[in-house]
Amino acid sequence: RPLRNYTKEIQWAWEVAQKMSISLIPIENGSWFAMVGNEHGWKSPAEFIQFLQKGDFLTSGAAVGPSAPLMICTAAMKA
Repeated sequence: RPLRNYTKEIQWAWEVAQKMSISLIPIENGSWFAMVGNEHGWKSPAEFIQFLQKGDFLTSGAAVGPSAPLMICTAAMKA
């Protein structure tokens, strides 16, 4: 039975994103920003910005790059 390719297939990476409350944001030039959030995510963009301004990243992981599935997995591993 073939293994799931979490780093290349968004359908499998999305399972990781949901379990780890990862926010995925498209940025310039087709790149993606993925960040592990708190248990329930953020209720609004303003709440996300407040989290970033606090700078409390001990339990969060983040990644930026060209592939959404790979960035989800990278952020999860860093967390």
